[in-house]
Amino acid sequence: MAMTSHKVSATFVSFAVVDCVLRLMFVGVSVDDLDAACNRFEELGVNWKKRLTDGRMKNVAFVLDPDNYWIEIIQNEKLKGRANW
Repeated sequence: MAMTSHKVSATFVSFAVVDCVLRLMFVGVSVDDLDAACNRFEELGVNWKKRLTDGRMKNVAFVLDPDNYWIEIIQNEKLKGRANW
């Protein structure tokens, strides 16, 4: 298994985990407001793998890209509660 991490900007970090045996891949996106991001995805009509309200893990959501790869959406705890900056 390999993990790569790329810092794109101060408020956006992406990472990808690739399992070479199973050939699975997902990308993770850290956002400054998880609820607002999920609401925006809902407005845009994205396909969901897991909404915040699904399952036991209420602090992570997964949307699907056009190729059905999972995109993990998580809260950036350093930015939580900051607005208009």
